[in-house]
Amino acid sequence: MPEQDPEQGTALEQEWLCGRGEAADRIRCLDWSSTPLGPRATWPHSLRTLVNLLLAQPLPMLLLWGPELVQIYNDGYLPIAGHRHPRAMGQPTRECWPEAWPEDELLYARLLATGEPICRADQRRVVERNGRREEGRFTLTYSPVCADSGGTAGILITLIETTARVAAEERRQEAVAQLLVARKELRRERRATAATRRADHRSNERFRELANAMPQLVWTARPDGTVDYYNDRVCEFEGIRQDADGNWIWEPVLHPDDVQRTLAAWEHAVRTGTPYQMAHRVRRADGTYRWYLSRGVPARDAAGHIIRWYGTATDIHDQKEAEEGLRRYELLSAHSRDIILFMRRDNGQILEANDAATLAYGYSRDELRGMLVHELRAPGTEVLTEEQMAQADAHGILFETVHRRRDGTTFPVEVSSRGATIGGVRTLISVVRDITERKSAEARLHFLVEASRVLASSLDYGDTLGRVARLALPDVADHTMVDLVETDGTVTRALTAHADPAKQWLADSLRRYPPNPTQAQGVPAVLRTGRSLLVPDVTEETVRAITQNEEHRRLVSEMGLRSLMIVPLAVGGHVLGALSLASDRPGRRYDAEDLALAEDLGRRAGLAIENARLYAEAQQAKAAAEAANQAKDQFVAIISHELRNPLNAITAGVGFLRQSCAGDRRTERAVEIVERNTALQARLINDLLDLSRLQRGKLQLRHAPLRLDQVVEVAAQAQVPEAAKAGLTLTWNVAPGLLMLGDADRLQQVVMNLLANAIKFTPAGGRVWVEAEECGERGTAPAAGRKGCITVVDTGIGIDPDELDYVFDMFRQGGAADKGTTPGLGLGLALVKGIVERHGGRVWAESEGIGKGSRFTVELPLVDIS
Repeated sequence: MPEQDPEQGTALEQEWLCGRGEAADRIRCLDWSSTPLGPRATWPHSLRTLVNLLLAQPLPMLLLWGPELVQIYNDGYLPIAGHRHPRAMGQPTRECWPEAWPEDELLYARLLATGEPICRADQRRVVERNGRREEGRFTLTYSPVCADSGGTAGILITLIETTARVAAEERRQEAVAQLLVARKELRRERRATAATRRADHRSNERFRELANAMPQLVWTARPDGTVDYYNDRVCEFEGIRQDADGNWIWEPVLHPDDVQRTLAAWEHAVRTGTPYQMAHRVRRADGTYRWYLSRGVPARDAAGHIIRWYGTATDIHDQKEAEEGLRRYELLSAHSRDIILFMRRDNGQILEANDAATLAYGYSRDELRGMLVHELRAPGTEVLTEEQMAQADAHGILFETVHRRRDGTTFPVEVSSRGATIGGVRTLISVVRDITERKSAEARLHFLVEASRVLASSLDYGDTLGRVARLALPDVADHTMVDLVETDGTVTRALTAHADPAKQWLADSLRRYPPNPTQAQGVPAVLRTGRSLLVPDVTEETVRAITQNEEHRRLVSEMGLRSLMIVPLAVGGHVLGALSLASDRPGRRYDAEDLALAEDLGRRAGLAIENARLYAEAQQAKAAAEAANQAKDQFVAIISHELRNPLNAITAGVGFLRQSCAGDRRTERAVEIVERNTALQARLINDLLDLSRLQRGKLQLRHAPLRLDQVVEVAAQAQVPEAAKAGLTLTWNVAPGLLMLGDADRLQQVVMNLLANAIKFTPAGGRVWVEAEECGERGTAPAAGRKGCITVVDTGIGIDPDELDYVFDMFRQGGAADKGTTPGLGLGLALVKGIVERHGGRVWAESEGIGKGSRFTVELPLVDIS
């Protein structure tokens, strides 16, 4: 037969033939066109699938296909094929196995006729291992396989080797047979003569040798159930002992929970003469308990009387734990709400699934078995990479994806997968949890968070209304309306919106029908009661109840509403309006959860609308205040200008009078009074203009390096004449080298205003003094940067402590009029505060009370000499 397939290497082959190994290579290189199956490119889908499945299995598997029962097998089958390989691949089974064909033909015919699987246990088969032939035992399962079009197209034969188990069973049977032979010999020898007794003794010794060679605990008992013999394995147990008569006491070796039922079963067997069998826990020499299966059978004489019991105790602990683990798993799987899937690590084939899986996916357990796990994934989801599969196998993996039900619907899941070896096969155990509710909650939370962000992004009233109307489109609703209660109590339909642009004209048409307060249902009811309305299914009766006339009903009906919610827009119990949410798409039916979401949205939207309203009112108030301030500034500027013009004329006239009345003391005194008050009035006007500029941010400062000591000396010297006229002593003490950046003229104005204030409120005979120093020398400097302090102190009338916080406010005189001093406009200190703060400094006043003088301190930032 040719060794090269003409079709080898085609793209079609490499799409479906996935196996590797000697058998797979043989399939690839064989010229199948010369076989009854024909070229591989023409093989049906079912045959290709079975070939790939067969090649992926470690167990020996043989596929017989077509009328000729052509053979295809995997690497596991090679020892059985023996010298027939590779010729057997693609060969009809009749030609390959002529010696077995007469018997096999009948079996194959029966299977193909009935379609029922056939299992034959412990069949002999000759295998070739390590270059030599030997006989082995196998359990063969013959399963019919179907063609693409239906009907049985072939037979899949699976072989599970049982050579070791059969050999062990044969050895056990042989040992039992030998024990029975020994027993018969013992009976015969007991009835014999003394010579026979000696032979009986030798037979008994032989029995004990055989018993000691067995892996189980072997025992014998008299007809009354008293154990009189154990083999040497008795030393492996703790608690079995002999009494004074040589009888064995075995009850203490049992687990306390198993004593009663074990004794009852043994007593029943002894009483009835029936075989004894009991699984129980036995304490071994190391103190641990293990499960053992004890069996006992009676030996009888010719008359049928029991003459002895023979028994064994076999360690079944591992089997029992495996059964218990399986039982626990079955209970866990049966009662678990999560889906549990067992799948092959190498190809993702599902091996087992629990009841939750059948309920979730809609497939039966038999249908799920054999499916590939990726068949349960929703279209468009990513399949795990080999790297991710390896991570799941070694360390476990947790991920989210979307699965598909049998009916095509999908649902989100969280999958936890980890590898384990089960029955020699590397398996991935996956716990799959339906997270539909969690995803829905996350979506609602995300919607509300996004809604809060969108609503908070603007304080414009109209923009906020538009955002409220469109927030729920299209995720929550298809149509929305916003109705607002105006300040006069009327209700207006502020906005309508629809997710479908083609239906927006219908939504706009509904604005012609604002809520009618006389209606018993719909928006008016929600506005009156502040309680939400949920209509899961909109009917004709619902439409009639919420509409006002036939045209209104026609528009609402044309929108095709299916479900409706109306929630109040409320803040602090005050209803601002109502938000209507409606759906017109099939499958969207509002429920209590949707209503809760809508109510939350309504609360947030109500707060946003209220904030927008308050902001609009605040903006209007601000605009009004700004207009009032602008009018005031204009008024001050005009009044100051109008006052300054006559002052200029008065000043010029006073100068002329001083020259013309030289030597007239009365006239000079009058001129002096007019001149002083004219200067005072001019300073008040200048302060008023400066304060107006300061408030409007238009006061110009010319910053330049300056020395504070010079500023203070110039200002103090300028006030000496005023202090002298008031009968006061004015002194100053300044530290040299206090440098800063500032406007020297404005800072002199600050010192002069403070001195003028001190002179004004200090009675004759008092003192006023000024100090300038670095604040750090007095421990009052802030932590950051150097500060210079100018302090003006007087022994005047003092300040009420309750008024210290207000002395720098405009038009405040701190109660000066009440204390006999001449009141002013209260501009000087306000101007001081403004100029100081424009220089980055601060000013404050201190006084111990009325009659105890006052202290004003100016703190300004200094700069280094360098």
